[in-house]
Amino acid sequence: MSLRPDDLKANNTDYTYGAPIHPYKEGINQEYQDENQATNEYDMDVFYNDSNNSLQDELPLQDELRSQDELRSQDELQSQDELRSQDELQSQDELQSQDELQSQDELQSQDELQSQDELQSRSHEFQDKKQYDNNDETFFFPGKAGPYFPSYTHFLLFMWVIKHQIGCEAYRELSTIIKDPDFNPNDVPLSLSTVKKYRNGLPLIAFNSYNVNINRHNTPSTSKPIHQAFIFPLKNILYNILSNQKLCKQLYFGPGIYSDDKQELWHGDIWHKSPLFGSKSIRINDGFVICDKSNQYLVKVEQIINFNSLPRSLKSRERRNQLKMMWMTEKNMVIEPTSIISKVKIWLTDVNKPDNYEFFIKEIVYMVNNIWTTRPINLRHRHPIEYIQIQDPPRGLPIYKFFLDIYIDKFGPFRNTYHAIGGIYLQIGNMPQDLRKKLKNHFLLGFIPFGANCNEVLKPLISDIKELENGFEMDLGDKRIWVTGGLGDH
Repeated sequence: MSLRPDDLKANNTDYTYGAPIHPYKEGINQEYQDENQATNEYDMDVFYNDSNNSLQDELPLQDELRSQDELRSQDELQSQDELRSQDELQSQDELQSQDELQSQDELQSQDELQSQDELQSRSHEFQDKKQYDNNDETFFFPGKAGPYFPSYTHFLLFMWVIKHQIGCEAYRELSTIIKDPDFNPNDVPLSLSTVKKYRNGLPLIAFNSYNVNINRHNTPSTSKPIHQAFIFPLKNILYNILSNQKLCKQLYFGPGIYSDDKQELWHGDIWHKSPLFGSKSIRINDGFVICDKSNQYLVKVEQIINFNSLPRSLKSRERRNQLKMMWMTEKNMVIEPTSIISKVKIWLTDVNKPDNYEFFIKEIVYMVNNIWTTRPINLRHRHPIEYIQIQDPPRGLPIYKFFLDIYIDKFGPFRNTYHAIGGIYLQIGNMPQDLRKKLKNHFLLGFIPFGANCNEVLKPLISDIKELENGFEMDLGDKRIWVTGGLGDH
């Protein structure tokens, strides 16, 4: 088979040295065509006759190249389609974002317009209203501090009170100090430390210290076995109370007061019963003088019954045969002194037998769970006169009898460590209720160290109370008085 040059041109394929040249390789093989231009002048029949076998081998290569070109074109189309779709999505997103921004801008502009309209409307409303400063009256004072203050003193006090938030009580005390006739403004120190330094020279109450044992089981291992305890002498505290004329005038040293309307903090009978309190000269027999709202003296006695007044369940033959036997009850009676007919001598069998007596008592009648029963007389509540020995005061000395109430309150000074310290406090029962409830009328007696035994710490205080029960003389100013008293109960 022979091919002509025209046939080669019709196939749009260039052949050089027997190898096909694809159109996209034309640029690479152009130089080879220029150099071998002389080769094309040979007889084409001979050339192509010799290369038939090579053309047959090259046909499958052309098919492969075409398939590759088609795949590439398809890939390019797909990539172009993907790019177009991405561009379209981006354009859509941009449009949406632009729309959203526009909508937000429109909403903001609308809100701003509405707020401006509201402000304008409110401003019109405020323009129509009147202004007030909560002042009902306006002052116009002449002078240096005018027109708002009548004097420069009022102005200075006003600025000082407002600046330092002075309370009513503090200002009242300052006003009292300034108006005192002995107050001299030229003597006022300019420094607060100058005023405070005089505190070190004041006559403070002296206290006593002594060693007490510390329980190591309740304290850290580093604690010492012995620690100091501090107690203020009771006699010194009572002296300071009596020396305070303003406080001493409000104390009550008379007999016990009987009232159906209980308003005091203590409701016990210790004041009525104990000879340490009240007016000793008005005590009648074994009764106890008290006073009611009518300022009339009354007598409080314990009820005693005979066999006929016993409950039926206790009326036995054995009790009937006991002549001169009486029974004590737990009921107290308040009578007038005019109701007393005569004095009766009764022997309480738990004490020494007197030389002569009219009746005797060896049982106490009382009720438990709505059942009447008895107990021996030695289980009675003893009267303070039986276990307290009272020393008669010297004649002519004023007598002051104190009703003491002592309590202990423990507190922890540290937040994260258990370290309890006990405070011993004193309260005077002679004070009215409105004075006893004030913190300044609760007096400190001492401290209980951490880990110490309360009984050991209270020993000096107990000895002071025993001394007070016996009574002692005291110099109060230019006069001499007799002081006595004891502990009360609630």
